[in-house]
Amino acid sequence: MDSLTVLVVDENLTFLRIARRFLEEIEGVVVIGTIQGSDDLLERVQMMRPDVVLLDITTSDLPGGIGFISRLRGVLPTVKIIALTLINTDGYRQAALEAGADMFLPKADMGIGLLSAIQRIRQIQREASQQPSPHSSTGSQSVGG
Repeated sequence: MDSLTVLVVDENLTFLRIARRFLEEIEGVVVIGTIQGSDDLLERVQMMRPDVVLLDITTSDLPGGIGFISRLRGVLPTVKIIALTLINTDGYRQAALEAGADMFLPKADMGIGLLSAIQRIRQIQREASQQPSPHSSTGSQSVGG
């Protein structure tokens, strides 16, 4: 896989700019857009089809809050979702992961945490691309993040 496409969703324009700059410094990462929250967010994400959505789950414009993760997972089952928030509690982490997020990242850990998360996703994708096709497999397997 040559590049990893990332879409950033947050209501804070300053954060969107910082996240974009940070991600663009990572080799092999292409930021295909930033969205400041929207009623048609699900349709916009579906149209853009990123490999990764970095999603602030406490965005006030986010339709359904944490529940949006399961809606997104329903229309783009292979997208990797990194739930991002200022609220770093076990309850929030558990709710985000149970809703279908692949990873949970407190904004306070953005620097090293996001780099680590992107590296893990790239590794998962490399491993998945090296696995035999599903037609040669005798059973179904699930890859978790």
